[in-house]
Amino acid sequence: MLANIGAVTVFAENYSGGSHVYVGDLSVGDIVEVGAVLHSAGNAQKNQGYKSFYVCFGEVKVNSSDYEYKFDRRAMLVATEDDKNNAERLILRFEDIDTAGEADTEAKLRAYLSSTDKILLSGDIELTAPLEIDDGGSHIINMNGHSITRNLSGGSGKGSVIRVTNRSTLTIRDTSPEGSAVITGGNENEGGGIFVDGKSTLNLHHVAVTENLAKYGGGICVKSGTAEISRCTIDNNTVGYSGGGLYLGKDAVVTITECTIENNEARDGGAVYSTGSLTVDSCTLTGNSASDSGAGIWTNGVARLTNTEISQNINAVNGGGIANYYDMILRECTVNANNASKCGGGVYNDKTDGTYYFENCTISDNTAQTGAGIFLNSGDVEITKTTMENNVAAEAGGALWANTNTLVSFTDSVLQNNSCKTNGGGINSHGTLQLSGSTVNACAAENCGGGVYLDSDKELTVESSEITNCTSIKGGGGLYLYAGSLVLAGGTTRIADNTTDGSADNIRFRNYKKIQITGTFGEGSEIGFVPPSNSENANVTADYGTYNDTQPASIFRCDTNEYTINPDETYTEVNLLHKVHASFDGYHVKVNIRVTDDADWWDYAYLQIFARGDKGR
Repeated sequence: MLANIGAVTVFAENYSGGSHVYVGDLSVGDIVEVGAVLHSAGNAQKNQGYKSFYVCFGEVKVNSSDYEYKFDRRAMLVATEDDKNNAERLILRFEDIDTAGEADTEAKLRAYLSSTDKILLSGDIELTAPLEIDDGGSHIINMNGHSITRNLSGGSGKGSVIRVTNRSTLTIRDTSPEGSAVITGGNENEGGGIFVDGKSTLNLHHVAVTENLAKYGGGICVKSGTAEISRCTIDNNTVGYSGGGLYLGKDAVVTITECTIENNEARDGGAVYSTGSLTVDSCTLTGNSASDSGAGIWTNGVARLTNTEISQNINAVNGGGIANYYDMILRECTVNANNASKCGGGVYNDKTDGTYYFENCTISDNTAQTGAGIFLNSGDVEITKTTMENNVAAEAGGALWANTNTLVSFTDSVLQNNSCKTNGGGINSHGTLQLSGSTVNACAAENCGGGVYLDSDKELTVESSEITNCTSIKGGGGLYLYAGSLVLAGGTTRIADNTTDGSADNIRFRNYKKIQITGTFGEGSEIGFVPPSNSENANVTADYGTYNDTQPASIFRCDTNEYTINPDETYTEVNLLHKVHASFDGYHVKVNIRVTDDADWWDYAYLQIFARGDKGR
């Protein structure tokens, strides 16, 4: 809800003459009433580090004091910027919102657009033709709680509600306390609600764009130009092709802040379809659907998402939450409960040489056939301080599935309670995989690799990480190496307490390669593994002694009873010995002695057997 400063007490003290507010309490779009007092008072903490401020209407500074200003007009905060000459001073730009021409009919609205730059709606407007902003000028429409509806009963039955072209600038905002302004009823090939082209600019604030139809951009189409969209609701728009809520062309630059985009429908990009530059901050994208890709977002341009929730977007083939074909950054985002029938329930990434960043994100409860959390078809992904949990794949890769020639790096992240029907309950990787300071816990696969499944000739590097409490049915409860090699880079590393069908099974090899050691293990390290067959006197590791002074048996253990780790202190690698098992009447040792072809009559062989007295026979 739009804050209405002056109508309520925002700051704890209430002086006569109106409300009192700190600079740090204001956000773009807030309204101040006549008599409201804005304070700095040197309180830098309260004011987010700013000790003073300028109040500007247009380019004119109006406050005589840098620390206090009493408003003599009703105004809206439209922008803030740092003072280039003083890092502790903030410039606040306001617009006078009570000096506009008032319009309550289509005729008055069109007349004012040709004669003034500010219009205040005093009634709902029904348009018989699109509202064209094409004069290259700048206009402001304050919807004041009213609606603009496109009437399509006559003519071709087609047309946008509003069109902004020819380098024009249109600002649409709603200053009503109820925030009930609506743009609706459009039906056009591009931009059912609002169409922007010709390097034009749209500023949209606190307005709902709802129930519009198009082929591209049901709610809004920015074919070229820029758009700043804040505190808006874009919902229940439908397209035949791309961008149910919003469509960005390749020459579009769009920033969306504090918006809700929900219940829109498209073939691709249920909420947003972008081939331009997209920035999303503090938004919610939920309940959108796509019949092909990207029920939440489809993007083939630069995409930066911050503090945004992408949830419960459905029906996509690939990319239930996001289908991404370019570089992308997600910070402090939640990707939750999205669905794709094939790949990438949460996120689908596919750009050769693409780079994707996930930082401080939560990716949870997503479902897909493959790669329920993230599906990486190509490119590299860095996942930092991120939680991936409760993602379920009908086939492979509960949290993540990665193709060949990809690089996946987890840092300080947690993967837990993810599952799949086949291989890789947590991770199924066909490329290079790195785990640093990360945890894979309680993941499950009904075939192999409950925690991690490596299916390539590439490397899995584990440093200061844990793979624990994971389960599988057929092998490698913690880690299954179908191919490739394992590098342990030191730090406190635990690959332990994992099981296959109830029995200890932490690391299992299909094609055995020595475990390469490249670092010193920390206290508390524990690594279990299933020894490869025919491993008598085999060294399982390489370069353990180069980095570690402790005995290998203090860290490594065998998950089967067939072998044990050689306790001989002269061994600096994990060396395996066969165990001798007792039968019901003692130990039986079978010895085969083979005589070579060149043996002479005086050659001999002998065997000495030592046993405890109570078992010797």
